[in-house]
This record gives sequence, C-alpha cells and structure tokens, in this order.
Amino acid sequence: MAKAWLHQNAKPSFLLLDLDLGRGDQEGVDFCLELKSDPATQNIPVIIVTGQTENFAKIKCMEAKADIFLNKPFKAPSYSFWEI
Repeated sequence: MAKAWLHQNAKPSFLLLDLDLGRGDQEGVDFCLELKSDPATQNIPVIIVTGQTENFAKIKCMEAKADIFLNKPFKAPSYSFWEI
C-alpha cells in the first residue's frame, strides 16, 4: 500500500522507517529493500531507526541499502540531518 502511494504521489525528500514496523509480515528492512530494488524509488534516501542494539540489526539495514541507521533512543541535537 505505501509503495503504491509512492508511485502515485510526489517523491518525499527521505523516508524514516522503524526496523520493526509492527507488522508480522514485513520489517522496515524488507520495505527498504523493496524501495531500493525499484528504479522509481531507489533514489529516495531511507533512514532506519531501531531500539535493537545487536550488530545484526545494523548489518540487516546495510544489506537492505538503507542510507542511514540510527539506534534509539538518540538525542536529536547530536545528529545533523540534511537532504541528500
């Protein structure tokens, strides 16, 4: 549903996804990989956040081609965001 919306509307500057989307059938990395595999959406920067501290979470995000990975909780002033 979200992917269809992206195809029909203006492209966002970036997407912010949680690693755990709260859906049993799809995680944020799955959605990210779908986006990065589609020529129409592959250039949208994706930021994935998670409360998981294990290294495999970061590796999963890297494999899904996420542009930025952030651990929660984080202090907003310690990060600088810019449009890619």
